[in-house]
Amino acid sequence: MRGRLLSLLSDTDRKRLQSALDKDAQGLDLEEVEKELLSGAAQLWKSEGATVVTQISADMNIWLYAGNTKEMLGLDKSAEAYARQLGLKHMMIWGGRKGWKRILKPLGYIEKTILVKEL
Repeated sequence: MRGRLLSLLSDTDRKRLQSALDKDAQGLDLEEVEKELLSGAAQLWKSEGATVVTQISADMNIWLYAGNTKEMLGLDKSAEAYARQLGLKHMMIWGGRKGWKRILKPLGYIEKTILVKEL
């Protein structure tokens, strides 16, 4: 399993994603992210300076943003095209840092309140 994952995630991708997880892990670790990618439950978007992980449910959930902000925004556009191709109606970010609100607003993201009960 690990050999196949190495073809998906470079050392740089792993460092970027670990940094994102360190800031807002949402209870997950890099090994869980890798398992989700390997199983196909998560999608990997890469550029030279950024790495983005998404998940598809009824909407596209942007799970992790990591790396150069300008390149991440470019990957967001690629992910959006894929989500539209699948007929999805929303792209959403759960949790995340407050600064993303300002950065992502020009791409059409708006803030909505979500209430969660942890069990």
